[in-house]
Amino acid sequence: MLDQESALAHFNLGSVLDETGHVDAARQHLRQAVRLNPIYPDAHYNLAFVCEKLKAYAEAKQHWQAYVRLDPRVPGRVTRANAALLPRRQSPLEQPENPFRLQPAKQGRVSAGKGGSAKRFV
Repeated sequence: MLDQESALAHFNLGSVLDETGHVDAARQHLRQAVRLNPIYPDAHYNLAFVCEKLKAYAEAKQHWQAYVRLDPRVPGRVTRANAALLPRRQSPLEQPENPFRLQPAKQGRVSAGKGGSAKRFV
């Protein structure tokens, strides 16, 4: 019997339902886990993935943001969560490992010369 007031019970059931392909039911239980414990980062994390599977991208984005806000110490997950905030062209699973990595600044400026060649001024 499922304890209706246990966020952990709803989280566990939602996770199992997702893994067995019952995504709609998984979303219901993961939503209940978040309702019962809104500061449970793993519930937001799993719910975001389930929402992605159901193409509920606006809801997924809310849960990715909640996850990052609640548990920013987990670098691998934060990278995937941040990828969900990119424009919707691909699934976050198809995004580069770290889409927000900054490239080092180059010194000087570049100007296009005749014939399309570039010249660097330092």
